[in-house]
Amino acid sequence: YGSGLYHSDLHQGNSLLKILQNVSGMTGTEINYNILDFGMGGQLTRDVQQKLILLNASFPLNKGDKIADLFWSISQISRNEISKEDFTNAVLTQTADLKSQGIAWDTNGWSLWVVNRGLALPYDLINLNRGIAILDKMLKNVGSTEGIGGITKKVVEKNLLRGMLLVVVI
Repeated sequence: YGSGLYHSDLHQGNSLLKILQNVSGMTGTEINYNILDFGMGGQLTRDVQQKLILLNASFPLNKGDKIADLFWSISQISRNEISKEDFTNAVLTQTADLKSQGIAWDTNGWSLWVVNRGLALPYDLINLNRGIAILDKMLKNVGSTEGIGGITKKVVEKNLLRGMLLVVVI
């Protein structure tokens, strides 16, 4: 995430790729990639970025308590149509059901589920989910067996923060 900026409409029409090869005085190849049209983009705070990373690490593990706490803390609490206790209980029931089926939802699956349970997610999170869905589809179209959630989990596991994140998640 870095600066917190995100783009939720990545596709070929919003990309500009320039490849320079064998240009006088240049060794090797230079590739310039520019992203266009930030109408479906925004910026996430550092706090939300960290919570999203933890959420993505929690999903494959079906850690209901962490999923509930993180979604609740990201939500627009004053606009939620469900109490924290009822929401937490619903998430715990859902994660138990998913575990029994051997299923783990991704960001999009969980976001849709929590909104349908009365949680008011901020626009930026809904917008970001649209971008994640597009990236997941693009990855699938090029033959990837991983989505953004799986890739995020692998990156987190390889980072120095691995121990700290796993302690928080587990």
